[in-house]
Amino acid sequence: MKFSSYLFLATALSLICGSNGQGPNGELQLTPCQESKGKIMVNRLTFDPNPPTIGKPVLLNFNGTFAEDFPLGMKVNLEFSKDGQVLFRQEKDFCQMVESLSLLKSSILCPLVTGTHNILAKMNVPGFIPSSLYGVNVKITKPDNDEVICLEGTTHLQQPLKA
Repeated sequence: MKFSSYLFLATALSLICGSNGQGPNGELQLTPCQESKGKIMVNRLTFDPNPPTIGKPVLLNFNGTFAEDFPLGMKVNLEFSKDGQVLFRQEKDFCQMVESLSLLKSSILCPLVTGTHNILAKMNVPGFIPSSLYGVNVKITKPDNDEVICLEGTTHLQQPLKA
C-alpha cells in the first residue's frame, strides 16, 4: 500500500483525537480546523501501534456516528507536509478508499447513511519513509463541496526499535 493511502485512511477517520495537534510520544492526533463543520461524532478511535512505526502494519479501529447521510462521490483532500513544506496534495474518493482498506467488508456500504458505523482497517506503513515529524491537513467534502469535516495535526513517524 502506498504511504498516501495509509495517511488518507488514518486522517479521514481520525476525526477528533485529543485536544491539540500531537499526542504524547508523537501519537497521531488530529483536531478540527478553525472553522470546521464536523458532521461525524467519534465514539472510539484507536491505532495500534500509535504512533505508527515505519515499515510495520498499523491497525485502525473506528466507531463513529454520522449526523447525516453521506452520498457517493465524497472526496478526501489531503495535504501532507514536513518542516512546514508541503510534500504533496492529493484527492481521493472517500467510499472507494474506505471500502478497499476495510477488514469488515460487510459493515462499510456506500453511500454511508445516518447512524453508527464501524471501520476496522489494517495498513502497512512503507519502510522508505524517513523518521520525522509530519503535518497533516485533511478535508472531507460532499460532491457539492459541502464540508463534512476539516482536520489538522501532526504525527511522528519513527523507525522500529533495533533489537
